[in-house]
Amino acid sequence: MGNIPMTEYETKNGSKGAARDGSFIPYIVEEIISRSAYQVVFDYKPDNFISLVPSALKERVDWVDTKASSRKAHNYLHPLFEELSVTYEGFGYGSKKENPDSEDHENIHMLMNIVANLEKLFLSIEESLQVDVDLMSLNKSLEQARTIIRSSEGRARVSILQGLMNSYHTVEAPCLIAVPTASEIIVEHFQRLVNDAHYLELSNNANQLGFAEKSKHAIEIMRRKASDLLKNKYFKKGFNQSAKAISLATQVHIPETEVAEPLLSKGYLPPIISLYEPLSKAKKLWEKHSPRFIHPNSEFYKKLEE
Repeated sequence: MGNIPMTEYETKNGSKGAARDGSFIPYIVEEIISRSAYQVVFDYKPDNFISLVPSALKERVDWVDTKASSRKAHNYLHPLFEELSVTYEGFGYGSKKENPDSEDHENIHMLMNIVANLEKLFLSIEESLQVDVDLMSLNKSLEQARTIIRSSEGRARVSILQGLMNSYHTVEAPCLIAVPTASEIIVEHFQRLVNDAHYLELSNNANQLGFAEKSKHAIEIMRRKASDLLKNKYFKKGFNQSAKAISLATQVHIPETEVAEPLLSKGYLPPIISLYEPLSKAKKLWEKHSPRFIHPNSEFYKKLEE
């Protein structure tokens, strides 16, 4: 899943604000696709941004609605919200208590972290995506929740999540990394790359990493296809074969209860990746090029400038 950074802006007439900057979209899409991803998915879809995707990559970008995954996450954690007197009103969290203390605020932040990551997991299961989840932070919050929650139902739900997260183990998955000095070569041959049969097979096998019984075989095929790609004269000057750390769920032993059903129903448990490096690299180039700010709502932004 891709992320779009916020940019502060000031219009010609002095209006100030901050909004997600659509000018970043081509940079992060190109960077993630170049690392063997078949598709980049955004959880934010202003119409003004759709046209910004490079024509060569339009079929490799999707936009998803997070309402269903958010609802599933909140329903799953409902016993925790009730016991800790935490409220959720659309976009904000609060306390039912008139005078919440520091411990109440800590509990709110703990729940916010669990919800944010659980939303990503539900969305990734539904859409068969790889996802960027901070496993260490999530496990810390889950452990904290299990020591606080008194109800057996609440603790059981936390335990199921802990069992799922503890089933993840890090492996090395093959990928292509663009050579920093080869930007012109990459631009020239990018469309050729994303339509190459070896690249498509490499990317399609990456989708199999979410199925525990298929992941080992998928990694072997990915390694062969990455090697085959670099035999092509068009790509060997612009890319190097590398490996990225990716966490895969293996030997999942959690109870197949009605509560756990949304997590297990598809048999797909999303590979967990870190987007830190590709985001940093894309952002560095984006900042270097300093493209014109693009507001998600073009009509709104035009009115601000009037």
